[in-house]
Formats: sequence, structure tokens, C-alpha cells
Amino acid sequence: MGLTTFALVLLSAALHVAWNSLARSQRHEPLSAWLLASAGVVVLLPPFAWSACAGTAAVAPEVVGYAALSGVIETVAFLALTAGYRESDLSLVYPLSRGLAPVVAAAVGVVAASERIGLRAAAAIGVVLAGAVWLAATATRALDGAARWRGVKWSLLSACAVAGYHLSDRAALRHPSAPDTWTYFLLMQLFLVLFMSAWLMARRVLTRVALARVAPLLPRMLLGGLLMQGGYWLVLLALKQGASSLVVATRNLGIPLSLLVGALWFREPVDRPRWLAATVLTAGILLLAT
Repeated sequence: MGLTTFALVLLSAALHVAWNSLARSQRHEPLSAWLLASAGVVVLLPPFAWSACAGTAAVAPEVVGYAALSGVIETVAFLALTAGYRESDLSLVYPLSRGLAPVVAAAVGVVAASERIGLRAAAAIGVVLAGAVWLAATATRALDGAARWRGVKWSLLSACAVAGYHLSDRAALRHPSAPDTWTYFLLMQLFLVLFMSAWLMARRVLTRVALARVAPLLPRMLLGGLLMQGGYWLVLLALKQGASSLVVATRNLGIPLSLLVGALWFREPVDRPRWLAATVLTAGILLLAT
């Protein structure tokens, strides 16, 4: 991996942590996930318009189906992630949700596609799981009863959902029709906002009064949408220049970065055991991805 590719991926990881930090900063706002998702749609409109003008915006019906499936699964991921931030720390929820997603994806591959896992991958999964258990135990040791596992529970659900929509997205982008990337992701983001809106309206969370309450947050959440989609765009650029396994592995350097942000910005109690556990978790992901 060249220096330029490494810089692109590292910046992408930083942007990913940044928009998650914005979500964490609005942990008590029920509409924070919906605002971020909606902002993502707005940010994707210019590249979609460019694709449409270039004549590459047509999408096969099967790809639309994948976009809808990803939209449903990502709705679960967003809601679980923001619920986790309400219950716990960025330095716990982010590493667990990001770190366990590749393990879940590998498990799905074994069960659903009869993929074989070699000794190296099995060892890497073991390291990831050991780091995750250590991190969860370390970060929650001061809590008792059900409160101890609330953040962990939402992190696990988010990790499963992240793995699910990544698998769906991969199948869509590998479709024989070769769909345009930006068109597909705009479709997926539209389905995400649609399904999330339906869920929040059914629970009477998304109302006119609520929209008026969150209006001052729109500029900040628009920035979050820009960070979210900008980070993905940087990954696409990096994938064109470097090996995909190295790009994926390097992007997970956002995990230690999330601990740094948690400690400095949110004043979370990130002690040495939490740092060591996150380091083990990150090392396992790097081993699994390379």
C-alpha cells in the first residue's frame, strides 16, 4: 500500500469516527439517527446527478431489491448504534460494532455459502473475540445488573446489522448489470430514510413538534452526512489504488481513534485495560483482513 492510499484510508477512518462522534454528542435526541440518514441523502444528490447526466444511473430491478434489503438492515444498524450511544460510551460501542462486524460476516459466509475458514482466519477471529470480551468486561466493570450490558447489547445488534448490509451491498455491486455506485447508494439511503421514518412515525417519535425541536441541529447533521459519505468516497478512491484487503484492514484504525476521541472529547474513562483490549481487537481485525 502506497503512502497516498494509506493517507486516504486513514482520513476515511477519521471521518467515520467523526460522524459517529456527532451521533454520540446527540445521544439524548431520538431523531439523531434519522437526521444523519436524511443528511446522507442530501449529500448523495450531487454525485447521483452527475451519474444521471453521464447516462450511468439506470439500475436493474434486482439491484433495487438489494438496495431495499440493505435499507431495512441499515435501519436496524443506525437505530442500534444510536441506542448504544445513549446507553454507553463511544469508546465501547464503536469498537465493538466495528470490530465484530467482520466476524459476523465470516460466520454468515460459512453457514450460508459454505465458505471455508483457514487456520489464520480462525486464529484472527479468536483474537477479535478475545479483545471484544475483554473490552466489554473492562468498560462495564463499574456497572451492575442489566445496566452493565445495555451498551454491549446494542453494539452486538449493530455489528450484526453492519455485516448484513455489507453483504447485501457487495452482492448488489457485483450484479452482472454493473450498477453505478453512487446511484445504488442513493437508492439504499432513500430506503433507509423511508423505513426509519415509518418506524419512528409508528412510535410517534417523528412528529411536527419533534421536527421543530431538532431544526437547530440541521447544519450539524448535514455536516455529519457529509462526513459519512465523504469517508466512503475516500475508501472508493483508495480501493482503486491499493489491495482491497489492506484498505479494509487499515480503515479499522478508527477503533483506537474512537478511544482517543472518547477520552478527550467526551471525558470517558478510557484507562489502560480498555486501550489494551481495543488494541487486541484491532490486531485481530488486521489479521483477519490481510
